[in-house]
Amino acid sequence: MPTPYRSAILDHNRAPHRRGRLAHPSHCGCGKNALCGDSLQVELVVTDDTISDYAFEAEACAIVIATASMLGDALVGRSRSDFDRVADDLRALLTSDAEGADAVAESAAADALHARLGPLAELEEMRALPRRHRCVTLALEAVRAALST
Repeated sequence: MPTPYRSAILDHNRAPHRRGRLAHPSHCGCGKNALCGDSLQVELVVTDDTISDYAFEAEACAIVIATASMLGDALVGRSRSDFDRVADDLRALLTSDAEGADAVAESAAADALHARLGPLAELEEMRALPRRHRCVTLALEAVRAALST
């Protein structure tokens, strides 16, 4: 049966980046989706307000694993406040907030959002699959939980 996912999700699912455990994490957080059984644990090393290392373990679908992998790549070397911006941008990517906007403004906003998200913008294909939005946001939930400890 063919999969509806593009190569970025499939690539990160087959060979996830940063999957495993950290020797000495400073922060840990979990995310669970009781509806489908996905679970994700994120470990971080935060030094001087900068996420300097990231790892995750998951018993989850391809979307959760790919998002966790891509998010780790995007966050290492960035600050806690950068995480908040990435989380907001990723949520905006999944939702259509531009209803009623003219096509030029909508296109410019989408281009800016894609530029800020970089490779995470590949997750835009999940916009058309609202039942899978929780799979994308589970990694955000786990990182937010880790940063709140």
